[in-house]
Amino acid sequence: MNIGVDFHLVTGKFQGSRTYLYNVYKKIGQLDRVNNYYFLYNHADKDKHSLSFGTSLYWNTNSGIKRLLIKTKQISQKNNFDFFHFQHLAPIVCPSKIVLTIHDIIYLTHPEYFRPWYRFRSSRLIRYSCKTAYHIFVPSIYTKKQLVNFLKVPEDKITITQNGIDFSKFHSGEKKESIKIIYDKYGFKDFILSVGHLEPRKNHINLIKAYHILRERNLDLPHMVFIGQKSHLYTDIFLKLNKYSLEKDITVIENVNDINLTHFYKAALLFAYPSFAEGFGIPPLEAMASGCPVITSNTSALPEIVGQAGLLINPNDSEELADTLFLLIQDSELREKLAVKGKKRAKNFQWGYSAKKILEVYNRIN
Repeated sequence: MNIGVDFHLVTGKFQGSRTYLYNVYKKIGQLDRVNNYYFLYNHADKDKHSLSFGTSLYWNTNSGIKRLLIKTKQISQKNNFDFFHFQHLAPIVCPSKIVLTIHDIIYLTHPEYFRPWYRFRSSRLIRYSCKTAYHIFVPSIYTKKQLVNFLKVPEDKITITQNGIDFSKFHSGEKKESIKIIYDKYGFKDFILSVGHLEPRKNHINLIKAYHILRERNLDLPHMVFIGQKSHLYTDIFLKLNKYSLEKDITVIENVNDINLTHFYKAALLFAYPSFAEGFGIPPLEAMASGCPVITSNTSALPEIVGQAGLLINPNDSEELADTLFLLIQDSELREKLAVKGKKRAKNFQWGYSAKKILEVYNRIN
């Protein structure tokens, strides 16, 4: 079979769908020696992200409209694709069978966190995409249920392909070395870590409120570090930091490379991720694999990922978040217990599992 894969997200901003796309096809390359793969990048100068197998092709455009309306048909016909695998949205016209990975539909389930135009566009395109696709992959039971309930997608049209972990990067080894690296480079030690785009849905505001609550109790607290790129409505985070005079207690770092990110996870005292809604939630999984105890939300897909290996809180309750943070700060035995549970839990999430499922679907619907 000739299989086209839309790879333009691999050269985009750091996010879960980019991680999924690169890692699952890296595994597919190790498992599949029969089919021909064609990876569609935006431009040739981005080819440094290419895999060690398959053929690199190029959209030669940054326009999503052009890609989905015009280029897909041309490229598919020219290369005689049997399947074309897209992320999030299907093209309007495509002569080959479409398979689709939908990471979440949070713009439908939690519309308050998205701009009106984005909600309008995405909700209409996702309905069309679900009808057009021969098969749909999702990263969690939660996302599958949302597709069935909100968009009436038949259950047998959906396969769960969970995100995984690159254990060569995310592990608990050389912890002392990581602590030294982060301290020497940034000056942080025994800090609270949170990783995620700076936007309302990730709930940095309640993390700041929780920290302020603990400060008001005159408690001695570790530093807090936010790692994440600015997204929509990010300014509220900095306004809240200013309101509570916490600029010296909470540091925001936008750009951290993959190597330093692994050191941050291993060096942190604990990891806090009180997101309001996730289709999966890769950062808590990375933290668990790195031996960092996790606090996260009891909503959406997060309990499904963390299980009993982390402390679950109501993301709307800043008092509960504050109490849970302080509990974990104070209790070293609990931190160690959660670190052990987290590492064991993380081993259940392997990219190879999802790669095998994708190949099974390709062969079944061919």
